[in-house]
Order: sequence, then structure tokens, then C-alpha cells
Amino acid sequence: MSVQLNAYIVTCTVAPETRRFERIERELDRCVSWTALSATTWLVATEQSAEHLMRQLRLHAENTEAVYVMGMADPMEGYGPQRINQWLNRHVPRDNVVPLRAVNRSDSSLATH
Repeated sequence: MSVQLNAYIVTCTVAPETRRFERIERELDRCVSWTALSATTWLVATEQSAEHLMRQLRLHAENTEAVYVMGMADPMEGYGPQRINQWLNRHVPRDNVVPLRAVNRSDSSLATH
């Protein structure tokens, strides 16, 4: 029996050079998979609900810092790095992703887990 994964966009305003940010990254490592869209935004696949993931991430942010966990349930379209397109095709339900177009450039500066 396969487990249903939820796909989210997670973003925050926690500064990357802080310990709080390192702890947020460790929380994301506990998810099934993630890939970075930018230094502070990720696509995340997890068994957790958005509410639970948000509670875990919010523990590591100060009251003045924003953290968002947004579900990816609506149909989407995109244009971007092949690494991102491949992640979306693996983790977002098929009926929600239209054919994605890839940017012809390397994006090795950001990670995928």
C-alpha cells in the first residue's frame, strides 16, 4: 500500500545565515523529498499535513519572520529549470501538472533532496 504524499511550496523570510534557518532546513530534510526554488523557497513532498509542517517550521522562526506552507492541489503551469520540472512531475498528482517547459541553463547552485 503506497502512502499519499502532499506537495507544498514552502517559503520563509528567515535569513539563510542564521541557526534558525539551519533548523528549518533540518525540518525539511525530514520530509520525503524537497527541491529548492530559491535560497528561501522549496517544493516539498511529505506525508505531513500543511498544518503539521507549518507548526514544525514555525518553531524555528521569530515572531517577525514569515513562514508559508502552500498546497499544490490546483492545476499549474510552469517554465523553469529541468530539475524543478522533474521534481514536480514526480511529486505532484498527474492531473494537476500540464506539460512544463524547461529553461536552457544550469541551476546547480540550488539543491534537491
